[in-house]
Amino acid sequence: MSNTIKYKGYVGTMEYSAEDDCIWGKIINADGLVLYSGETLEDAKKAFMEMVDGETSHQ
Repeated sequence: MSNTIKYKGYVGTMEYSAEDDCIWGKIINADGLVLYSGETLEDAKKAFMEMVDGETSHQ
């Protein structure tokens, strides 16, 4: 089992926060600190892809 997700060459982590009751993560190979979160796994995946798309649009 892997706690990472990949999209367009970017790798993100996926972690559950019991305190906040959400799935959150960070993009490991982004320029700077890029975080994302969602109430469900699907929401977190979507947020990750949106953040990657935002990263790639600035290059």
